[in-house]
Amino acid sequence: MIEKEIISQFLGFLKKCLRIYSLEGRYKIVGPFLRPDGDYIEVEAIPQNDGKILLTERGESLDYLYSIGLRMNTEEFKRTLSLIARQNNIELSREELFILTEKEKIGESLYKLINAIFTVCCLSYRKRLTIPRFKQKGIETIVRDFLKKEGIHFIEDYTVEGKLIPHAFRFYVNERKPTLIQPLSPKDEEDALNEAMILGFEWIDIMERHPYYERVVIIDDLGKKEAFWDDRALKVLEAYSAFVGRASNLEELKDFLFSR
Repeated sequence: MIEKEIISQFLGFLKKCLRIYSLEGRYKIVGPFLRPDGDYIEVEAIPQNDGKILLTERGESLDYLYSIGLRMNTEEFKRTLSLIARQNNIELSREELFILTEKEKIGESLYKLINAIFTVCCLSYRKRLTIPRFKQKGIETIVRDFLKKEGIHFIEDYTVEGKLIPHAFRFYVNERKPTLIQPLSPKDEEDALNEAMILGFEWIDIMERHPYYERVVIIDDLGKKEAFWDDRALKVLEAYSAFVGRASNLEELKDFLFSR
């Protein structure tokens, strides 16, 4: 009967394509289901002392959404995540999707978690974030005027194809090396960290395809905004940027552009 053939072939396909790797104290489950970017969905199974199994994606789903610039700090987005978690009977905590299950229910629980992961990742099809920093006329004007004053040729709103999606950066300079310059001017500490993380993921996506680009960020540290840049935000920017400059000392930007 065709029903039995469908079930047999589908289960055979899953058995053939599903890969499980034994790691130290845990197991990694990979494929055959894909995220929108083409990467396999990965889940880790971690045995617990009480005999239960923790299934988790270790926060990779939300990391993926960060990487494509989706705004994630809105109440609407948080409600959507909570709804997806409830619909699949899984947990959501600290940006991680997981489920604690009995061994007897591990197959059903794995299905629920994979379904939730796929649903969350498909939020990437929503309208992409129009990053507020492109409207930050104050800091952008300062950087633009400085580049003009120093006779540095630049292109505005320069788009670069990343591994996943294209990204638009405020200024492009090609004095000695192709350089992307992005000014950031946050509203508060939380916004500074959020902007830093989004830009960090954009830098990563660019490096995957164009490792030769120099990545420069100019932070707005004028007036009260200097206090917004705490160690958390600065560490993210320093980790992924070739140069972190300050609006209060743009001479350092000139030195960077001409000293390479």
